[in-house]
Amino acid sequence: MSRGCCPSWPIAPDGSGVAESGSVCFGHTRLAIIGTESPQAQQPIVLPRGMLTFNGEIYNFLDLARALRDENRTIDETSDSMVLAACMSHWGLDKTLRRIDGMFAFAWYDAGSRTTYLVRDRLGEKPLYWSKTRDRVWFASEIKALLATTEVDHAPNLRRIDDFLYTAKINGAETIFRDVQDVEPGTIVRIDHDGQIGIRRYWSLEGAFEEPSVTADILPVSDFTERLRRAVASRSISDVPFGVLLSGGIDSNAVADLLLSENVATRFPGYFADNVDEGVSERNDVEEFLGAMRRRHPEGRVDLKSSVLHIDDYLEKLNDLAWFYDEPVQFYNSPLLSGLCAVARRDDVKVLLSGEGSDELLHGYDRFARTSAELANVTDRDRKIGHLYFGGGLHSAPIVERLTRHVADGAKATAPWRWLEKYIDAPLDILQLVFSQRYRMQMLLQRQDRVGMAHSVEIRVPFLQPAFVDWVNRLSTAVKFDAPSGETKVILRRAMADRLPRRILTKAKDGFPSDMMVWLRDETMRRLTRELTGDPTVFTQSYLDGAFAKTLVDDHFNGVVRQDVLIWNLVSLEIWYRQFHNSVSLRAPHSDM
Repeated sequence: MSRGCCPSWPIAPDGSGVAESGSVCFGHTRLAIIGTESPQAQQPIVLPRGMLTFNGEIYNFLDLARALRDENRTIDETSDSMVLAACMSHWGLDKTLRRIDGMFAFAWYDAGSRTTYLVRDRLGEKPLYWSKTRDRVWFASEIKALLATTEVDHAPNLRRIDDFLYTAKINGAETIFRDVQDVEPGTIVRIDHDGQIGIRRYWSLEGAFEEPSVTADILPVSDFTERLRRAVASRSISDVPFGVLLSGGIDSNAVADLLLSENVATRFPGYFADNVDEGVSERNDVEEFLGAMRRRHPEGRVDLKSSVLHIDDYLEKLNDLAWFYDEPVQFYNSPLLSGLCAVARRDDVKVLLSGEGSDELLHGYDRFARTSAELANVTDRDRKIGHLYFGGGLHSAPIVERLTRHVADGAKATAPWRWLEKYIDAPLDILQLVFSQRYRMQMLLQRQDRVGMAHSVEIRVPFLQPAFVDWVNRLSTAVKFDAPSGETKVILRRAMADRLPRRILTKAKDGFPSDMMVWLRDETMRRLTRELTGDPTVFTQSYLDGAFAKTLVDDHFNGVVRQDVLIWNLVSLEIWYRQFHNSVSLRAPHSDM
């Protein structure tokens, strides 16, 4: 039996429903973005040939509706959900997947074959989980919905807990819950009427290894700009107000500029996460960008909205986010994004555009160049794989191994390590980018979705339009990275050269800075970390080497050996464990997110 479960948000949904066909039951809770007034958009959608429950957006739904009309199919064009259902009914799964452009997770029940398909978008922008228990298969966009059935075990995935401590995520199809599987990006899980399950990929990033790179003596700047413009415009389609997540970096500013330059929008809010510590604040960069926009686009306007969290507010949001994430919160800055989404929701803004994904596509991290230099003459395969897998946490690998050795299977058993073993002979510059998109980017997209949806705000990522990703991945590395100067994201900087301030174009990458980078060494966090990791009933003491963990925490806060990222992972792991361990009644936090 296939069962679809619905999320339960603290903000009232825009609609909900349940539908059944034989032994299959679908449920849906809706955040209305497109077709907000259309009764046809209500889900689940039941048609003679099948049944659909769908999370996400199909950005080219109007083009698809026209194609259906050309084939004599009458279709309601006000709802992307209804268009997707009609495509599935008329064209079937494979042809539909070749034609749709969107971020999505959906379940389709084919009435003819009595088969259920669980499908996730190409890059992994929307989540989808499943679990098989005895004679039932459960699926949902949130793990907590599966746990709420009481049939899915809450047991942690101890065999892969080292993967989490190494990388801040259990990667691939596994999750931090032993009995819950992730539908991976670009993947279909097929559930036959007799309960048999099959899994196949319908799209992959690995084509970048097989296809020749697009090279040019002159940078294809105009082509790049036009493709990015189309990606931004497509991600701006909405029947409700939208805004842009702003930082002091080039990526989000490029998105905002293209909205104004191409008349996609003449006025919208820009949301910026500030910090208490001026040393990590990007406010000056954001204000310089806004000043330049006012001069370049006097007819347009970006209304700056900002949020700043002091440590008590930060920790409260972190605790709440553990519930919405379903898994440990990976990033210091996730509570800051939550603060911005709270402001956006109070402004009645349901959609935010983000510059995420640019670094993974366009060689935006300095570590790519450092890794290439360090591995240039390395021939030992395991050493190369380990360097790529552990990344900046290479120095902490022996510590994690000691913490987890009696429960975990080891780094070589993880999905990313096995993937790297398969492709380690590929050109290193391409390998790093594809590996980053395939695995590391999933944490960023998880943050976007979980934090946004905690506030019923949808965050969209123009840089990850699949057609744009395919094209960029076929560009030679020299188009993205200038080795002699060390300049990253070369083609994006050239495309924005006459659009953005020089300060934005030339500044070093800050990432998404957070005061936690400072707080992780102060007394408040010392007390909290000791409290979270020291009690005999907590995860660290129950499953890891608790005595060694205590020494690790003391050494960090005493300044003997700094382990900021590993300490953060332990804190986040314990907050998650406190929320979910042995819980049978999962409810949203009562605080105002």
